[in-house]
Amino acid sequence: GFPQSNADDIFQDKDGYIWFATQNGAARFDGFNYFIVDKYKGLRSNNVVDINQDSKGNFWFSTKGGLTKYTGNSCINFTVEDGLSSNIVRNTFELPDGRILINTNFGTDIYENNKIRSFNLKDIPELFIKRKNGEIWCISVTNVYKLADDTLQNVNYSKLEGNLYCITEDSDSALWVSSDRGIYKIKDNEFIHLTDKNGLSDNKIKNLLIDSENNLWYASEQTGCGKYFNGKFYNLTIERSEEHT
Repeated sequence: GFPQSNADDIFQDKDGYIWFATQNGAARFDGFNYFIVDKYKGLRSNNVVDINQDSKGNFWFSTKGGLTKYTGNSCINFTVEDGLSSNIVRNTFELPDGRILINTNFGTDIYENNKIRSFNLKDIPELFIKRKNGEIWCISVTNVYKLADDTLQNVNYSKLEGNLYCITEDSDSALWVSSDRGIYKIKDNEFIHLTDKNGLSDNKIKNLLIDSENNLWYASEQTGCGKYFNGKFYNLTIERSEEHT
C-alpha cells in the first residue's frame, strides 16, 4: 500500500508511471501496486522531497539526508562528503548539456563528470524551469532570473511582492509566479495579481502546476489545493469544492 498519508512531490516518469515523494521513501504506482525505493534498497534517506528523471533515464531523489541517483537497479548516494553544500536537498534540474543542477538549502551545486561541486550563483534558487523558447529561468525568494553562461541575470519584475515560491509557464508562454501574497500572471510585461479577493483560498501559495489542458493548479500548506479555470477559482477541500468568481 501507499507508504505515507501525504506526499511532497508527484512525478510522472518517461514510461508513464506515477511516483510519490514521501517520508517513507519514493513510491512508484503502476495502476495496481506500489514499488518502494527506500533505505532498504540503498536510498540515502527515506525523507524524499522531490523526484526527477534525467535524459538517460536515471532518477534523482532529493532527500533531507542527501541526494540519491537511482539507475533502476541500484542507488548511488551523495552527501556533503561528496561535495554537496548541504544534505538537505530541495530539487534537481537537468541542463540542456546533461549537467545536473542540485538545489540545497545552502545553495546550488552541479553534477558533472561524475562529481559534485558548488555552482557559485549569486542567489539561492528555489526552482529552475526550461521555457518554451529554450531559456532556463529560475526563482529565488526575492527575484526571478535567467540562467545564461552559468550566471544568473536579473529579470526586472519589480511588481512581484512578498516571498516568492514557484514559477511555471503555460502553453501561451505566460509565466505564473506564486508567493505569500497570491499568484501573479505575467504576459508581455503585463502583470495580473490574483489574491483571496479574487476567490483564492489562501494568499500563501507554495506550488503551481500547468496541466495538459493549460489549467493552473495551486497548492497551499494551509488550505489544500485548487484549480484556476476560465477566470474562476475552484478551491478543493476534503469536504467539498468551492467555486469563486
